[in-house]
Amino acid sequence: MSRAAETRTGSHDPRLAANKQTVLAFYDAAINRRDFAAASRFIGARYVQHNPLIADGPEGLKAFLGYLQETFPRLRAEIKQVFAEGDFVIGHVHGVREPGQRGSAIVDIFRLEDGKIVEHWDVIQPVPATTASGNDMFSTVSTSGEQSTQRTERIVLSYYTSLTAKHDLRAVDRFVSPSLIQHDPALPNGSAAVKAAFAARLQANPQLTFSKLQVIADHDLVSLRYHVQNSPTDLGQAVDDVYRVAKGKIVEHWNVVQNVPATSANNNTMF
Repeated sequence: MSRAAETRTGSHDPRLAANKQTVLAFYDAAINRRDFAAASRFIGARYVQHNPLIADGPEGLKAFLGYLQETFPRLRAEIKQVFAEGDFVIGHVHGVREPGQRGSAIVDIFRLEDGKIVEHWDVIQPVPATTASGNDMFSTVSTSGEQSTQRTERIVLSYYTSLTAKHDLRAVDRFVSPSLIQHDPALPNGSAAVKAAFAARLQANPQLTFSKLQVIADHDLVSLRYHVQNSPTDLGQAVDDVYRVAKGKIVEHWNVVQNVPATSANNNTMF
């Protein structure tokens, strides 16, 4: 667990701070130390798993952690950002199985009840050798932004709805800074690249749909997790976009994308 992880409370509610500390302690025990006995103290009696590689419940998690310990004994994960809203805590993570590898970008989302983790979703993407922008998938370049969680969430949701439901490309001009700092490895910096990429995908896939939206906002950061499909028969992708907002505009963007598999170790789907 990185001490440099950017943490926020989202409000003056001490429950949010406590939930974040629970998740950080769980993550350190479960992933970096692979100590299920320690990690299990933070897990509810019922644990709903949405990672398609892991069976449902605490025992499914225990088995998966045992596999990690045996197969990747030098696995380490650094939490780059963590923030919270309501019962949810989100972590933006860099996981590396072996020292020297590029590793994976991960967004983990945990739901808590009565101080215990009871549900988990994630999206995982290998870190590429290069990016179109020159920015990595993790660093934070813009550090000041909106202080109102409600305003930030409203801006990002207006952008998302206009673009995905109405296919209104003018939303990019209205809500995204022309000098957008981009961490999507496929896109260069700037709003023009976002506009061009969405237009090209929509033209190639006129049945493009976005669904199952999950929103977590905390001051200037907003996470949107959703299911995107090129057509109704496409299994699609799980996507998590994280946006930073400043002065009414989206100024920085990270994302992680994972193909939805045909089969899963649990019956909960990725959403």
